[in-house]
Amino acid sequence: ELNPNNWSYQAPICIVTNSGTAITDFLRPMIGVPFTLVFPTGAAGSRTLTHGTNIFLKSGVNLAMAAGVSIGLVCHSDGNFYEI
Repeated sequence: ELNPNNWSYQAPICIVTNSGTAITDFLRPMIGVPFTLVFPTGAAGSRTLTHGTNIFLKSGVNLAMAAGVSIGLVCHSDGNFYEI
């Protein structure tokens, strides 16, 4: 189940297929299980992965996820998601 209003994941690879709403959090985290967000080549638009509140990226800034971009994340026991 993965949609812009209810970001959830149950698999190690989540494919982001549309643009619009920024990603600011994920629901139902699986602590310690890495997963990859993929914005496939040929997908229209872009989406922003927001650094700061619940998602922490190595760059320390938001990531514009355009076609061909992927990123690995893991949820730690503190409930936050960290880039791996």
